[in-house]
Amino acid sequence: MHTEDNLRQNVQSWNGRPVTIGHPEDEGGNVSANSPTVMDEWTVGQIFNAHYDNGLKAEAWIDLEEIQRKSPTALTYIRQGRPLEVSVGIFNNTEAVEGEWHGETYEAIAIDYQPDHLALLPGEQGACSWEDGCGIRVNKEGGTMEKFIETLKDLSKDGYAVSLVTNEQGYREIAQTLQTKLDGLDNDIKVHFLTEVFDDYFVYEVRNRERGDSTLYKRDYTVVNNSVEFGDADPVEVRRSVEYVTFSMRRNPPNTNNKNEKSMACCEGKVENLIANKLTRYTPEDKEWLMTLSEEQIDKLEPVEVKPEKKEEAPQVNKDQVISDFKESLKTIEDYTELMPDEMKEKVSAGVGLYKEHREELIESILTNTEKDTWDKEGLEAMDTKTLEKVAKSVTPHDYSGHGGQTRQKAKIAPYVPVQFGKKSQKKED
Repeated sequence: MHTEDNLRQNVQSWNGRPVTIGHPEDEGGNVSANSPTVMDEWTVGQIFNAHYDNGLKAEAWIDLEEIQRKSPTALTYIRQGRPLEVSVGIFNNTEAVEGEWHGETYEAIAIDYQPDHLALLPGEQGACSWEDGCGIRVNKEGGTMEKFIETLKDLSKDGYAVSLVTNEQGYREIAQTLQTKLDGLDNDIKVHFLTEVFDDYFVYEVRNRERGDSTLYKRDYTVVNNSVEFGDADPVEVRRSVEYVTFSMRRNPPNTNNKNEKSMACCEGKVENLIANKLTRYTPEDKEWLMTLSEEQIDKLEPVEVKPEKKEEAPQVNKDQVISDFKESLKTIEDYTELMPDEMKEKVSAGVGLYKEHREELIESILTNTEKDTWDKEGLEAMDTKTLEKVAKSVTPHDYSGHGGQTRQKAKIAPYVPVQFGKKSQKKED
């Protein structure tokens, strides 16, 4: 809630505060407009003659060159007397008081205002909107648009650069307005550029970002009460031809105002670069009307080079590397057997079982026939099979007849027998 008493306090502190296009931001957050770098980027004027008269009111003095460079749209709104929303940038404290005012509820009351800037919001709506009674307008009691125009005429006689909404619009203003309207048709794929303006129609280019090509269109326009509007007929595709360049273009006499000449001169280099760029269709004959555009509009005419997409090449397969990687993925015998046909897998698995059983017998024999702590099971399991067989053979006792102790059967090692016991006996005839 902003009360009348609080708004009346420190009204004079609004004088000299910057007028900006939108609220200044830095890295996504709002910042004060009162610093050299922010003012250079955002400011288009200053506030003067602040006073309280049935509401907080002031004069917004706009620098023509700055607003033309930073927001041609806002300039068009002002020149045509269209509703222009504003928003104040302030620092303040609050009192946690809830209430209702004219059917709207509030949760706090703003106090201790510290003015920072006034933001112009072309095409947007402020918290206190035009419908609420805020914005750039003729607020003076009893004032009318006609009275406002008379004031502008007086300023013009005194040498100020002003645009009177009652004057017949020149091609430069018409071109700026048409380009602003074309900007509103832009999207992620298509960009619109004004190419030429004639008495009752204009030619514009539609550039396709994805394909990198462009098409020229012709469209009617009308100027009613100094408001430039597109005609009702649909755009017609055209092409540049000899007949196209024979049309003479009526223009206002050159403006002798030094500020305007300086503004145009600052863009001459960009215009010449645009004409020299091989990606555009502009010729030296186009320089005159290109110079009527603002720097911001000229920047939009710069072609965007679309780089061809790189095709992803199929990965090159190295046979030896694939085999090597596959072998490294096989860690155990089971990994190998899982890759075999079922019949082969069964045979190999049976052999692997016998192999493991043989190793277990060898380890048990060694541990049984040696003194305690001579060998440990983990160390024996780490040995290869041939080494285990040698160790088992060296530690297994012989089965001497008449001796007690460990038997061959217990050690699960085949007993050594004389050769003759291995042959069949033959009965000898007496």
